[in-house]
Amino acid sequence: PRARKLARLGASASTLRLAVTRWALANGRRMDYDALSVILAAKALESAPVCRWTEDDVWRLWWIDLSGWCKQRGLPTPDGLATTMTTLFAYLEDTDGFAPGSHPSADLRAAMRSAGARGTGPETAHAG
Repeated sequence: PRARKLARLGASASTLRLAVTRWALANGRRMDYDALSVILAAKALESAPVCRWTEDDVWRLWWIDLSGWCKQRGLPTPDGLATTMTTLFAYLEDTDGFAPGSHPSADLRAAMRSAGARGTGPETAHAG
């Protein structure tokens, strides 16, 4: 819950967080609200739109930005980052929400796997 409070998201990231959460619940997709908050807060630090994702973004976030964001705030890195990021990509793909310049979601999931992320398959269950 602390990550939720510390993730001061702008309007677009906040709206996206709510939309992804609703979509995950409606579609039986796994995600963690704290993990999604950290992902969007770290992504929002870039100058690029929060819905624009490239393989380089995935690598940088996975290896640097996510843990760095948590460490700066004295938080443990949330469980479920990989599954939640996969759900985010599935939402963006399903709703045609990827911003111009984004890579295909299959390439983004492949980048996550090659970075060592686990839980990047199309898992289903409740959002939590």
